[in-house]
Amino acid sequence: MLGGVFSLLTSVYAADTTYLVLVSISGLAVVFVWMAIALCQLKFRQKWLKEGNTEDELKFKTPPLSFHALVCLYRQPGLLPFDLF
Repeated sequence: MLGGVFSLLTSVYAADTTYLVLVSISGLAVVFVWMAIALCQLKFRQKWLKEGNTEDELKFKTPPLSFHALVCLYRQPGLLPFDLF
């Protein structure tokens, strides 16, 4: 709903500028969501192992040390400048 209100700004500002801002906001939200998913996966694995469980008990397996989650956490902030322009 807030996006619809922002899209009404095209009557005041240039449509290209408003479109670019709206696309940048949605892209930035996607980056933050993927970072949150990666962080949740890492925290879950740490808690799971701390409670005395093993990774063999998990139904879904991931690479050792949740490598993909770590890569996602460190790679996503590097993509932010490309998302803002």
